[in-house]
Amino acid sequence: MLNPDYYNNPHVQQALTEKGIAVLDNALIPEKADALYDELMASNVWHREQIDRENEDGSRFIYKRNRIQFDSGAEPDTMIELRDYFRSDTCLDWVTLMSGLSCFDVEGSAASMSPGDFLGRHSDDVGGFGRVIAYILFLTKDWRESWGGELVFEPTNEVITPSFNKLVMFRVNKDSFHHVNTISENAVAPRLNIVGWFNKNTQRATGDSHKIFKPNWKMPKISIP
Repeated sequence: MLNPDYYNNPHVQQALTEKGIAVLDNALIPEKADALYDELMASNVWHREQIDRENEDGSRFIYKRNRIQFDSGAEPDTMIELRDYFRSDTCLDWVTLMSGLSCFDVEGSAASMSPGDFLGRHSDDVGGFGRVIAYILFLTKDWRESWGGELVFEPTNEVITPSFNKLVMFRVNKDSFHHVNTISENAVAPRLNIVGWFNKNTQRATGDSHKIFKPNWKMPKISIP
């Protein structure tokens, strides 16, 4: 599913090993990216999440968004195909080669953010799960900068604006802090992405996130409580 231009790509390898962040435009084969977008936009099975908890470092992990978890039974067909590709030896070996970090498993979900949604400051460094590389595959089409939703890395304040079929990968450690700016009330489409982690072990963060329900709204207009 990956754009073949990125296999054995020294620029990706250099970015991940030296800077710790790599940005891949046109990351997936176009027809697969389009299929993901179409299926997620058509889906009406999303798990609404609103979380506010204190991290070990004293910061607070706060977010509001809608999600479809890997292995939840709610994934559309192309998302299942992407999940299986991410867990294949081909992809795991590629991430290991590009990052220099051994990867043996993947967890992830589809996320949809709409006006008022945000993701607070956090590092993704959750003890016990062995997360080494985080990824965000943006699937939003025709996103406008005025709608917010930027991915911001700290302390460099590097800002990445959502754009269709852009894959962001970064090394996870205790200092990999980042956040997502609040989605503007002017946004008329959801901020769609596939997010997750490549792990150095096979333990996955399962639990309540696997509960699904059918809300009384449907994409792209999402009512915010």
